[in-house]
Amino acid sequence: MKKALSSRFVALVCLIAALTWPLAALAHGVDPIGVSLVERAGGMVEAQIDRPASLAEVITLELPDGCSETQASTSAHGVRAIDSRSYRCDQPLSLRSVSIRGLDVAKLDVVFRWESSDGFVHRAVVTAGSPTVTLPEGPSALATFFDYVALGARHLLGGFDHLLFIVGIVALGIQWRKAALALTAFTFGHSVTLSLAALGIFALPSQWAEIGIAASLVWLAMEVVRGEGEAQGGAARLAGACGAIGLVHGLGFASALSEAGLPENEVPLALFGFNVGIELAQLALVGLLAAVTMLAARRGFFTRGAAQRWLGHAMGAVAVMWCIERIVGS
Repeated sequence: MKKALSSRFVALVCLIAALTWPLAALAHGVDPIGVSLVERAGGMVEAQIDRPASLAEVITLELPDGCSETQASTSAHGVRAIDSRSYRCDQPLSLRSVSIRGLDVAKLDVVFRWESSDGFVHRAVVTAGSPTVTLPEGPSALATFFDYVALGARHLLGGFDHLLFIVGIVALGIQWRKAALALTAFTFGHSVTLSLAALGIFALPSQWAEIGIAASLVWLAMEVVRGEGEAQGGAARLAGACGAIGLVHGLGFASALSEAGLPENEVPLALFGFNVGIELAQLALVGLLAAVTMLAARRGFFTRGAAQRWLGHAMGAVAVMWCIERIVGS
């Protein structure tokens, strides 16, 4: 039985892989642009735009009236590039607006950082729909919290490998008590490594973490194919496995947070907000999947066993392609 199951799994994975290869490009869809402004004494402002190298001359920075550019340079760093600009402004930037153009073309968000001449740091997430940020006069803890909540939610919803893991847990068809325990363990695991990595206590090359995430999806796909009663065993076993996998996924979340950085004066608040954003997006996804699954089952659109097997094979194909792509690219 197990041998036949493995043979079918491998055969269907190979078949589906040819059709799902383009999905490899969808993993970790969030790769934000970083924009940093640092005010110096005498009205000098230093600006840096950390962007994908392919977006040359697409992303532009507009400072308020009274700021004139004095120097400009660009340096390449692999697939990314850094545009460095120097400006002289006739008055401080606080309570004034800065705009970032080209986000509608880039299809990326911007993690914005401003440091005033007196050391105050303000961060914000800038989107194509709202490309202008007004710099505050003083710290706003509430704004920082909600900015990082939005960043965490956006990263989860844009990271298709993380989404696929949650879909797989729901697709196992196990009792909701077991599913809740598994997702709680997953949450605890990724919160631990995300916090440790963000605080600089623990570090792992991002490509290793991404390979580990893809490998975890291969394991989960085989669990989905086997179905409840044959593979999952006890709730403690599944929760333990999901907790360990969460440790790996947390390092993936940390790679996005490292692009944004943490405000020097509000590290715990920003880190907490990022975690809250991830969990809110995760809960919303689980609720949506549960509702859709229950409605479809009641209307007889599919039988649970057949749907599990096909979804498991599709997950396995995508996960195998991600494994290959990330190993080759590491």
